[in-house]
Parts: sequence; structure tokens; C-alpha cells
Amino acid sequence: MGLSYVTKHLLDVSVSTLVIPVNCRGVAGRGLALAAKERYPNWFHIYRACCQYGELRVGRPLLHWGMEPMMVSFPTKDDWRFPSRLEWIGMGLVALRGLIVKHGLSEIAVPKLGCGAGGLCWERVQPLIEEQLSSLSCEVLVCISG
Repeated sequence: MGLSYVTKHLLDVSVSTLVIPVNCRGVAGRGLALAAKERYPNWFHIYRACCQYGELRVGRPLLHWGMEPMMVSFPTKDDWRFPSRLEWIGMGLVALRGLIVKHGLSEIAVPKLGCGAGGLCWERVQPLIEEQLSSLSCEVLVCISG
């Protein structure tokens, strides 16, 4: 258990829960969100509906269960046209930690949140991930490739 780094693509990791970086507009047009939309269309429909009903906001990731793997829609930005903000990643990680504990998740894979289309620097995001997720009794895989 604990936090470890893997060089696999997030969607190629075999864990029970995947964290997908998204925006709050229901658009999955690039990066991991697009790849997840193509591989898991049911997740995309749920994510998009959550956006349409205003349930998904920065700082408040949502856990979608009833599918394998379970998915966490993790908003790294409000609108797909604008960059991510480091404080939104930090707020979201605090909430993600709470979701992991509340739902007793045993394993989860997390990408370099906000560092792709969001434009954030991995050297600034990595310490936030470690601070919030390294002490959990859950296996946390940080995917640093894709």
C-alpha cells in the first residue's frame, strides 16, 4: 500500500478506480478525457450529465461507481478553453482524499493532474499529490506517462 510511480498510461493500469482529469463543461476533446470517452462511453455520458446538471465543480471530484473500473471525474479546470489552476488541483486532491477514505477505496490510479492540456508544471503538482495521497492505506499509482 501507499504511493508509487508507474510509467504506464493511466488507462492501461489494472486498478479498481481511475482518476480522469476533466473540465466542468462536459467536453472531453483532448488527452486522457478523450481517451477515456472512447474506451468508456458509459463514463462519458455520466460525466457529461453531471456537468449539465451543475454537479461537477472545480475542487469537487465525483466518484462514479457501478462500472468497472470505477471512475473519478476530477475537474482540473472550469472551461476547456482556459488553463488549469494549481489551487484547483490542491482543493480537488483534498476532496479526492476524502472520497478514498469515505468509500474505502483500496486502489486508485492518478495521472499528472492539470499537466497536459491544463498547462501546469509537474514539479508544482507532484508535491500536492504526495501531500494528500501518500499517507493513505489505499494503493495509489501515479501514472507519469500519459
